[in-house]
Amino acid sequence: MWWYNVGIPCILLSIMAIALDIFVINYYRKSELSLVTLIYSMISGADILTAVGIIHQSIGLILFNEGVISKYTQDFNTVVSYSLIQISYRSSVFYNLVLAVSRL
Repeated sequence: MWWYNVGIPCILLSIMAIALDIFVINYYRKSELSLVTLIYSMISGADILTAVGIIHQSIGLILFNEGVISKYTQDFNTVVSYSLIQISYRSSVFYNLVLAVSRL
């Protein structure tokens, strides 16, 4: 049952990251519109997508090890989760770069 020791903490940390990113989006949504507020909102959105991908991947791992889903379904879930995580993580890095350049 090692997959519970790996999956559950990932899910809990991702849920906390989503909650904090929602607070960030709500804070900047109420402030004055500018490039910086837009970039912070986009960074938070990319972080939410990363957390959703990690949750999806963790649940897929638990279901596969319990025998609920087949190997082919797990392979598909792994590809989808990995792609979502990579695209959203790279978007977050890019938006952080744009934010750093815009503050110069």
